Amino acid sequence: MNKTIKVPPILIKIGRKEDLVKLQQLGQVYFGTFEGYRTQEKEDIDLDQTDFYRRDSLEGLERRFSGSGSIRFKSKDQKDVTINIPEMKLNLFQNKYSHLYCLYAIPNVIDDTYKIDSKMLKFGDSALIITKPLEFLERLIGKIESNYDMDHVSYYDNCPMVNGKYEIFQKQKTFEYQNEFRIAANLIEDNSVFIGDITDISILLDSQSLLELEYKIQS
Repeated sequence: MNKTIKVPPILIKIGRKEDLVKLQQLGQVYFGTFEGYRTQEKEDIDLDQTDFYRRDSLEGLERRFSGSGSIRFKSKDQKDVTINIPEMKLNLFQNKYSHLYCLYAIPNVIDDTYKIDSKMLKFGDSALIITKPLEFLERLIGKIESNYDMDHVSYYDNCPMVNGKYEIFQKQKTFEYQNEFRIAANLIEDNSVFIGDITDISILLDSQSLLELEYKIQS
């Protein structure tokens, strides 16, 4: 990863308490897959909600194609069959990275009106506050035995441009309230990376406490 990023002053992982205890005490950093975020099943999310807080059908979108194209049917017994289609729409997704780890990032610059959106509470009943984000990221990077990348997410309009190109650090504006910082990697054997006990750089709270922020300037 050859780029400079601004590390947030605070990172937060929101989820079920039992999972966050594993993260804090065992250092179990569980990565989801890009495909998994695109295809969350009904039992994992509340499909009655207008804002699907986890599912993003365009997660990892690289390009939205519209125009003439073709479909090829591959056959083991005879020649492949190709059929031209005069008008087709196709979403092309990145395949450089397989896995993704997402955190909420307190911005580097805020004012006393800044609030964490209450929709974040849908992710779980607890929140692990990473008090030393740079230390956390260094420990994590040191255990990732593959290519990786990390950055803040930027957000585009909910209707992606036709033939526009997108990066793995871009998401639909619908998800802007998540203020996401993400790490992308290729994990081959397991979805988890173990970085050791992080109780020295983290605090476990109930997620409701995220809505009660107070600000104080150090004189």
